[in-house]
Amino acid sequence: MCARVVTATGEQVADAAEPVFLDMAPDADLEWQLAMHAYSFSLSNVYGDHMVLQRGKPIRVAGTATPGARIVGVFLGCTASVDVVADGAWVLEFPPAEAGGPYRMTIRCECNSASVIELDDILVGDVWFCSGQSNMEFPLWGPNPFFRLRDGQALAAAAHDGRLRLFQTTLAVCPDGPCAEAPGRSVWRSATTPEAVLPFSAVGYWFGKTLREALEDNIPIGLVNSSWGGTPIEAWIPEEAFHRAGGRDEDLAAIELARLPLSAPDPAAARRVIAEAVRRPFETWLRDRFFATDPAATAEALAHWAAPDATVGNVADWKRGPLARLATINRPSVTWLRREFTLPESLAGCHATLRIGAVNDCDETFLDGARIGATDIDTPNYWDAPRRYELTLPAMPGGRHVLAVRVIDHYQAGGLQTPVELAVEGVAEPFDLAGGEWMRRVEFTADIKSIGTRPVVPTTDPRTGPRTPATLYNAMVAPFTAMNIRGVVWYQGCDNSGKPDDYLVLSRIWTDAWRRAWRDQALPILVTQLSAFADHRPDNRLPDDFWRDDDPDDRLGFAPLRASQERLAAEDPLVGLACTIDIGDHSDVHPANKRDVGLRLANEALRIAYGRADARPGPRIASVEREGDALRLRVSNADGGLLAGPDGAIGPHLFAVAGADGRFAWADARLDADASILVRAAGVPEPVSVRYAFSAYPPGALLRRASDGLPVHPYS
Repeated sequence: MCARVVTATGEQVADAAEPVFLDMAPDADLEWQLAMHAYSFSLSNVYGDHMVLQRGKPIRVAGTATPGARIVGVFLGCTASVDVVADGAWVLEFPPAEAGGPYRMTIRCECNSASVIELDDILVGDVWFCSGQSNMEFPLWGPNPFFRLRDGQALAAAAHDGRLRLFQTTLAVCPDGPCAEAPGRSVWRSATTPEAVLPFSAVGYWFGKTLREALEDNIPIGLVNSSWGGTPIEAWIPEEAFHRAGGRDEDLAAIELARLPLSAPDPAAARRVIAEAVRRPFETWLRDRFFATDPAATAEALAHWAAPDATVGNVADWKRGPLARLATINRPSVTWLRREFTLPESLAGCHATLRIGAVNDCDETFLDGARIGATDIDTPNYWDAPRRYELTLPAMPGGRHVLAVRVIDHYQAGGLQTPVELAVEGVAEPFDLAGGEWMRRVEFTADIKSIGTRPVVPTTDPRTGPRTPATLYNAMVAPFTAMNIRGVVWYQGCDNSGKPDDYLVLSRIWTDAWRRAWRDQALPILVTQLSAFADHRPDNRLPDDFWRDDDPDDRLGFAPLRASQERLAAEDPLVGLACTIDIGDHSDVHPANKRDVGLRLANEALRIAYGRADARPGPRIASVEREGDALRLRVSNADGGLLAGPDGAIGPHLFAVAGADGRFAWADARLDADASILVRAAGVPEPVSVRYAFSAYPPGALLRRASDGLPVHPYS
């Protein structure tokens, strides 16, 4: 049961699904209770008219009622009954049924003849639970032009399949424990109207639509979309799974913090407890691990690199070019960006405001050697907060000024976002500083293997935010576990990409926990592998050739997490992995092509859940053999051969090889007639390892299977 639910709008639903006699002693006389209290009787709101129930498995229907009452249900000529236990919960179980419908179900409370629930237009078919973060949440159509399908309205207008049913959950959290009721007032809808289809998950819709067309016998499909953008996998894992896995101190501590009362006697004191518990490990990590990487380099940089006439070291140590090429920081580090510019000398002494779009994560900013501002972790959403630094323009010879931004990126990729402009009091238009030549130099690069990944930093109150471990499982998954389902469709991982090894461990905990929750150790789980992506700036896009100056280890992005997803699928035959490396967007973490994502997930469903021989796994690099100064790669599931670019060429920055020293270099690759690939790099005469498409955004002509166009999976 769940005592406290908070919706995404901040509305608190008090005592949600609370048993009627929660305050009664457990050994109280039931007959006396029944005599003193009117009966309660309700059906869990995950059930309703137009729903789909899972075929081929026992049909389970759940609800709550007064303890001691008898619940009787009739469905497809079968009668089931159950006595309500002390906590008020009841579950009716009907025998498995074949696909079909529409049918009617009647449920009544025998102790109160007026309490009858009748459900109409029920179908029996296959139910798929769709979950994850924003790319699963991404609807067919919505108000955000970067968060909807381009053809979403037309697709919804053409929707006409009455045997495809949709259930869209309300966003909500519950820190106190698993809930019996889904949040809000969602209902099952037929996919026959724009009102039903437009707000639904685009990936989920294409997945269900594809299954409906592929399966014989007109099998009904029910889809539940329970997803929330920007959420880590920890939030979707039940608390008991963390305990069963040996306990993860940071996750269990976060759950306990979330259970502090929302309305404590001293709310300010509660907030201080939370803030201290959150900040202490983060500040300790920054001080003792991150900034301890290279103190000498830091001292040198702070002493000289901001000053206009300072010796900034060997010019060759500074990269030069347009800001668009230099602004992205590819891994945790401290990096300086400098630019010289000239203003009229008459502006000396004027008040000015330096405006920067954002700096991910933190920054110190200098003008002519003087520190004019900084943004640290105290600022809400500091990694995405626009910078506004007030200053008085100094007098400089010839009006020559130097702007220096010390970019402190302590998690994944970061950098500086435009615009960069100087607004001077009395001057009509701001001076655009984003253009011209910039310089970049790295103060130090942090070795994550040595310093460890940055501790989790909740961006919202852990009591009400969606990032707290277990809280989304409790509110948005647990209510559905009473009903049987065919499988899970999952699109998540962006929010855990800074901890790829940890993600593999968490994924194992998650898959086991959800199979336990649905009482099905053979439950198929379909995972969407993260797409190619470099930097989220959909309204200020990277140039298409942004990657040309990258070294193989410069911009890994989601690549290590994709490798963790590959390992999960390799060790669990009931996990299907849909590769989407070729349909990403370098400047938008929400790529618009959700059709192919849905189709590829459906292919995995047909392969794993339905045993279809014509549904084949994607091609993968299966073996690597040394041939002199080259490596020979052989690809599995490549029947019919492979294709590269339009002219047969394999694009640049796709393959990299390394020798015994582990340093990777870009390699040339040749696709041979037997669908094997020969890879070599001039600077690596004795290669021992190879990577394919192992970067944030692998460019150019990715390899794909000739018969159906499915891409070769990334490899490392």
